[in-house]
Amino acid sequence: MLKLLLFLSLFAFLYSIFVGEYPDIGRAKNFLRKYILPLISAVVFFIIGKVIFISALSGLVLALPGWFIPGWITEWREKKEREKPRKLVKDFITGAAGLYGAGQLTSEVIRHSAERMPEPFASDFQEMLGRHNLDRTATFPLMLRQMGDKYKLKELYAVAAIIEASDRVGGPPAAARGLKKLNYAIQKKDKQLAERMKANIEPVLACKIAIFILGAGLILDATVLRDMYKEAPIMMAMGLFIVIGMLFAMKKLSSNADLE
Repeated sequence: MLKLLLFLSLFAFLYSIFVGEYPDIGRAKNFLRKYILPLISAVVFFIIGKVIFISALSGLVLALPGWFIPGWITEWREKKEREKPRKLVKDFITGAAGLYGAGQLTSEVIRHSAERMPEPFASDFQEMLGRHNLDRTATFPLMLRQMGDKYKLKELYAVAAIIEASDRVGGPPAAARGLKKLNYAIQKKDKQLAERMKANIEPVLACKIAIFILGAGLILDATVLRDMYKEAPIMMAMGLFIVIGMLFAMKKLSSNADLE
């Protein structure tokens, strides 16, 4: 352990001398999330597949979903985290459209939203007002885009563009019309998403049933009937390949990235 720490200290010292700066933490995290974690996961699944399902070929087949699983988990977590902000931004757009329609200015709309919106948006809007009062270059469209980055909400980019355009031409009435059209577009998208999910219920359920039945059969083959496949491990790899194919088909059917 002491030798490892000395080596790391020497490496950091030499790196600072010859390179002069440390890598960006954000880029390092992105690289870790995008490549290192999937690689580690793929290796783990390869070992599991090779040990449980007899052959290295089975390990390679199982390594394929192993590579994607960290990304799927991250995607699912981010989607869950966006659920509340996405609902809040819809409420904000509806309320802002009404306030602009009544002739309110952007600062008044943001102030009203800071007073009426639940957390975390209330604090964000309050911070916007404070920044705008201290620094006039911190425009509301700019801060709304930054808020969109924070919550990964495309809707806030659209709101920022509408407000920015209305500041140049049309004023509050133009902002009200733009936000009403945006609200209609969001409602239409939500309806399409609900219809697609309804249409995919039966295929997704069929995939789940098939994966369960075939998976149970594979577990039986790998345990009780293991001796039968020792001379022909490729058969077990083929069965595993079919299950993995069904898993990817179910993931494809459940994906609605074009509507989110």
